[in-house]
Amino acid sequence: MERHLGALVGNTWQPSPDVALLAAAGRGNVNGEPMQGSLAGFIAAEVDLIRPRKVALCHHDNWMPPLTPPTDVEPIKHEIARRAADVEVIEMPYLAAYPIFG
Repeated sequence: MERHLGALVGNTWQPSPDVALLAAAGRGNVNGEPMQGSLAGFIAAEVDLIRPRKVALCHHDNWMPPLTPPTDVEPIKHEIARRAADVEVIEMPYLAAYPIFG
């Protein structure tokens, strides 16, 4: 599969980043309006547009365990794999340090 070299963002061609940190909770919106469809589809569309080498799903909304449940990121990982198979999803356990660079 050919690696994308960049993405068209606001009529400007920009190189693809090495890492994208994307919010993985709540509801996506486009121009301030709620996005129609699933959170997994919204995030996968962002990944498909940006085409980073790696993506880290952050802000899982588990801010006060055990009272708040973690977001189920499996549907998001599945949709990213379906739309952008060459992008690696970084697993980041809650409150764990992860060396993104290096």
